[in-house]
Amino acid sequence: MREQPIVSKIMRAIIVEDYASAINIITDKDFDPNDRAKAWNTPMISAMINVLSNLNDIQDKTSLKNIFKEIINHKDFDPNAVDIEGETILMHVARHPDFNWLAPFLFLKDNLDVDIKNVLGHDAIDIAEKNNNTVLMDLVISYRAIREKKKLESGNTTVLRGMPKKRVGIKTITKPVVQQPPKDNNEAIIKKIEFAFEDKQKNNPVSLYWLIKQFLKRNYSECLKIVNDVHFDPNERDRWEEPVITSLMYYSQDNMVSYDEEEFKKIAQAILNNRRFDYNALDADCNTPIMVSMGFVRLNWLTELLFAASCTRIDVINDSGENLREIARLSKNEALYNRLIQKSYALAEQV
Repeated sequence: MREQPIVSKIMRAIIVEDYASAINIITDKDFDPNDRAKAWNTPMISAMINVLSNLNDIQDKTSLKNIFKEIINHKDFDPNAVDIEGETILMHVARHPDFNWLAPFLFLKDNLDVDIKNVLGHDAIDIAEKNNNTVLMDLVISYRAIREKKKLESGNTTVLRGMPKKRVGIKTITKPVVQQPPKDNNEAIIKKIEFAFEDKQKNNPVSLYWLIKQFLKRNYSECLKIVNDVHFDPNERDRWEEPVITSLMYYSQDNMVSYDEEEFKKIAQAILNNRRFDYNALDADCNTPIMVSMGFVRLNWLTELLFAASCTRIDVINDSGENLREIARLSKNEALYNRLIQKSYALAEQV
């Protein structure tokens, strides 16, 4: 079976807020808290921070924070891991104030080095200052002061490399509360998909990236133009190794996303009509399209379309050891599974 990168697996779970799956990943005995994303060779925690950017669109912030804390608290976690720009996790926090709460957990790691500089010669305080993250600046300054005090108490007189900058007269400004219009949840998801695709996909007007984006924007006519284009690849994958139809399913079934079911049916049918479409393409968890659709009762219409294809296999076992029948049972969709099987038996007897 294909092995899916851990970072891709956990990132997808976090994007759709499937925290149960995320917990299963990080509590596995073989979990590596220092695994890296393919993009920029970024450490797991840094990649998660960059994908989310802020926490405004997260519904269950408590569970998300617990995921971060569990990874940082892992015995093998390296708080000084850097990306290709030489930036540590703390530097990524410095760029994103919404994640300042992570700093104290990083400070608890005995081997944390807050003095590391990136390829431009900037440390975490420099980056925090540039991003007006005064809270993190104060936290790092306090951490340095406590560290130096401990050194002196232990008889270690090593001079601190780079004295902390002093912030004086920081004035807190209370901004007036402005009533915001209701959020379009689809727009919130659109912001999250940027990290899921390569630049070459973003530059290709008939790629999976643009199909997902137009779908979330509810531009269904544009979606049909894309999937009916001769250059469209019906088996293209995103960074999480999700094929076209599977990716559409996962995004459409996110509890924050709304869509027109009849329009989705037209788009799905157009994809399935493509002669190059692989009915048995495996996703990151070794699920075929029908295995994924069976997991969502709202997509029973798609499950029936996939089942009707003579080339669709129903004997595949995924990475969790589940086959189509087991997925149906776990999804409380056994009635559909039994009906489809009985229908196939009836058709076989007619031949």
